[in-house]
Order: sequence, then C-alpha cells, then structure tokens
Amino acid sequence: MLKIGDRITIRSNLIDETMYGVEMFVEGMESYGDEIAQIVGEGTIYGSWELDIDDRQYAWTEEMFDMEKTIRKIPVPTEPITDWQEAFHDMIMMMRLVMKDNFMVDEIRDQIITKRTK
Repeated sequence: MLKIGDRITIRSNLIDETMYGVEMFVEGMESYGDEIAQIVGEGTIYGSWELDIDDRQYAWTEEMFDMEKTIRKIPVPTEPITDWQEAFHDMIMMMRLVMKDNFMVDEIRDQIITKRTK
C-alpha cells in the first residue's frame, strides 16, 4: 500500500484517454514516463495521489506506477537502539534488499521495523 513520502517511478507505456484505476491518463502526463517522483498528498478521489513532479497538477494512481521500482518510506525507530550488533545486522539486511531489487520487500522491512520499535 502506498503512502505519502513514497518514491515511485511512473510507467512509460501508459495510453492517453485510458482509465487506470479511478483516474484517467490524459494528454500531458506522458512527459513524466520513466520519471521518479515522490507522493506528496492524497488525491481528491480515494485511491489517487498527488506527486511532486508535476506540482500536483494531475491525479495519479498505483496502476500508473512501476511498482517494482517503488521505494517505500521507511519509518524511523521510536526507541533508542541498545543492541548495536543486531541493529547493524538489520541495517545490512535492508541495504542488501534495496541494492538487489531497488525496493524493499514489505514483509522483511515490517519485521525489522516492528522489532526496532518495540
């Protein structure tokens, strides 16, 4: 599930005047294909998003994004880290995931963050 702060890549194979989820891909949006943008707000229709790349001019949906290239915002632990060896191991695991696939695997990320924020 996407949220404000996530960095996404806009698909380059979208077709003008075609519905993608709850929004239509319209003329002018094609210039953003293959661009990386950050989600900065929720659109006026549930399931749509505003992006920084177009100064919130268009409404975008998840179907318009290349989800394999999406980089999700990672929450910061709220408690001080006391086990530095374990924290270092978790950091290395996260870095390997990002370097391997260019995005975080949600399940593993959530396990690490849950362990850190307890």
